[in-house]
Amino acid sequence: MSLFDLGWQELYVSMDYQDYLEKQSLLRNANILFKTKIQNNSFRVSLNNLDGRNASLSRGAPAIQDYYRILVKKQDYDYAKHIVAV
Repeated sequence: MSLFDLGWQELYVSMDYQDYLEKQSLLRNANILFKTKIQNNSFRVSLNNLDGRNASLSRGAPAIQDYYRILVKKQDYDYAKHIVAV
């Protein structure tokens, strides 16, 4: 977390973009203020792979995916957790 996230708590992390959008919709419909973050993992892989090969394919691993995060205000966390669990 960064300095700008003080007072915010991470509610949700996923690699499933569709589910990430559904959770946002649930929070929006419940009038819960939230922030989102997307961690792109392509750059990390490119730094570890300077010879030009596709690192994920060369090791037989699945394709690199991004992480989708949703943060809510700390005072809304318990209610938000209930909303996204439904």
